[in-house]
Amino acid sequence: MKTIIFRKTTIRFRKWSRKAYAVFASLGKAITIGKLKVGVAVKSLNNGIESLSQVFSLFFLLVAGGATVSAVELTDSTEILLDELQVSAVHEIQFPGTGRYLQSFSSQDIKIAPSSGLDGFLKSVSGVDIRQRGVGDTQSDISIRGGSFDQVLVLLNGVDITDRQTGHHNLNIPVDLSEISDIEVLQGSAARKYGSQAFSGAINIITNPSTKNKIDALFTAGSFNTFSQKISVGLNESNISHFSSISHNSSKGYRHNTDFDTYNFFSHTNFNLENVGKLDFQLGYQNKSFGANGFYALAYPNQFEHTETFFTSISWKKTINRLLLSADVNYRKHYDRFELFRSFVDAAPWYVDHNYHLTDVVGATFNADYFSKYGKISFGAIAHYDHIFSTVLGENIDDINKQPINRFERKSEKHFTKTSDRLVNTAYVDYSKAFGSIYVSAGGSMSYNQQFGAKYNWGADVSYLPVNNFIVHAALNSASRLPTFTDLYYQSATQTANPNLHPESSLTSELGLKYKLRNLQFNANGFYRKGSNIIDWIKYPDEVKWQSMNLVELNTLGYSISMGYTFNNSSVENLSLSYSFINSDKQAADYDSKYALDYLRHQLLFKFHHNVIKNTYITWNVALNDRAGEYTDFDTGVLKPYQPYLLAGARFAWEKYGFLVFTDVNNMLNSNYVDFGGLPLPGINVNVGVKWRLLGK
Repeated sequence: MKTIIFRKTTIRFRKWSRKAYAVFASLGKAITIGKLKVGVAVKSLNNGIESLSQVFSLFFLLVAGGATVSAVELTDSTEILLDELQVSAVHEIQFPGTGRYLQSFSSQDIKIAPSSGLDGFLKSVSGVDIRQRGVGDTQSDISIRGGSFDQVLVLLNGVDITDRQTGHHNLNIPVDLSEISDIEVLQGSAARKYGSQAFSGAINIITNPSTKNKIDALFTAGSFNTFSQKISVGLNESNISHFSSISHNSSKGYRHNTDFDTYNFFSHTNFNLENVGKLDFQLGYQNKSFGANGFYALAYPNQFEHTETFFTSISWKKTINRLLLSADVNYRKHYDRFELFRSFVDAAPWYVDHNYHLTDVVGATFNADYFSKYGKISFGAIAHYDHIFSTVLGENIDDINKQPINRFERKSEKHFTKTSDRLVNTAYVDYSKAFGSIYVSAGGSMSYNQQFGAKYNWGADVSYLPVNNFIVHAALNSASRLPTFTDLYYQSATQTANPNLHPESSLTSELGLKYKLRNLQFNANGFYRKGSNIIDWIKYPDEVKWQSMNLVELNTLGYSISMGYTFNNSSVENLSLSYSFINSDKQAADYDSKYALDYLRHQLLFKFHHNVIKNTYITWNVALNDRAGEYTDFDTGVLKPYQPYLLAGARFAWEKYGFLVFTDVNNMLNSNYVDFGGLPLPGINVNVGVKWRLLGK
């Protein structure tokens, strides 16, 4: 279960029908205040907890302009003072009042999971495909509903941190998994409001500044000489809440040249200023080095990569009568040094130098939500400027002496030789309103870039409540995505990019239902995505190099079913079972597809959490994965299909006196498996750790 805290705030009610109340109480949360039962449809009320920021911004404020109360006649002047209260909700919820489906995971879900990294946790989420090249969050690609890793929008506390060089770096997030308070996964396009990157889905990583003074320390040790250390500090004073975390993770690797060494620093601060509004500031830095044995080409087992990521943002939010305003500015710098031959050891004669890339992204957003009896209207604008210096990506630089690399390679006299940039501006408008038992949201956006011109995205979402506790939702949304710098320009011994690529586009229809009765919850969702100009890297059997190209058409059909049950007064706390299926109707008949056609066709997940003795629990995760597609066998050069595999893991934990002591056992069945063809992942491995709260409760 997930608990949301609402601080004291005054809510002004508007009059709505009892049937509308039933719809929104079911879509949102149900609160009992004395004899009043109120339907709450948002995660943030004025000075309450943080909402999903501009990412999944407030769809309506207490039912499009107020809350509703059954058995009470309300007028525009009716006011109720809410004291601090708690609202509980199961983790899988859809966007309040819309036809979208959202999976939400709390800090408790994260704490009990048998995973020490974000990629490992996401690997157990239904409908999400995490393709790992290594372990320890070294590098993993995230895919939603069979889309590519470049088609997912990644946000940190509602701020876009998606990598514009390549989606391979989208999960370079400078936050330790144990410091994440919530993870939200949106399945399906959200491009009509959030821009080009939200093509097949979005993920929002949430960290909440501390509400109390505390100091936490975490230490782990495991297989392959893997160690981690972390310390975090939380401070709360008057209208300011803050936390900072610093961590280090390292390993010698589970096979040759899979070692890694990662440092993370992250700071998050909230300021609640009565006349100004709410300010949110975050600052993060990551320094990561890792052996990349065959990561991008099996013929080169000595690959190596070093990345540095710097990120900062400041966000503002304020409510003025019926108007909710929010804005943010953000900046992300990402440095990448890729070595085809690590430290030039055994380098081929033609290998002259490593690849160097430096990407800067500056972004700004503005959003406004206006609530009235006629519904809610939202509008806003997003702008981001993407720039890259590189030795292989972009157009030639006239005077390379002006762009030295020694800002990162301090003893180096090398220079960037290529550059590229683009400015993308997006404006959107959206309208939503309740009509009896039906809630409708519809809108559109226009994005403009000088190179690719104007792109229009539109869509509509509908929710219907035929009876209490049963919701049917539907959506139809278009999307587009611009090529990354790697898609357009990358040239190497194994890859050739196409600078004339066209943007991708799609139209997705979906239908789903949600049923909840006491402790039982059931969800079913289906979708059909018609895609054109989908970008992929392909290789023909008689060629050596991969090349980027637009697939003429790629249509994808999929569905998912999930069930969960929470037990009362039992040693078994909860269990869940989910299944998802995906199929694309275009097959790679005469070429090897590197990404677009290698999706999880079948995914079956089982989770089981129970207590053993007092203060001791076990969480079990079991996954059966069957991947579509083929890969080229390095030894024979023949296309080889992926084989299904079974993964089982468990966390054994004891928690008391401010201590959490745990043991994680992953791949308990010692399965042989790959997420990328030819890159074996580790067999059975064990990790033990202790988390200690030195200060605070």
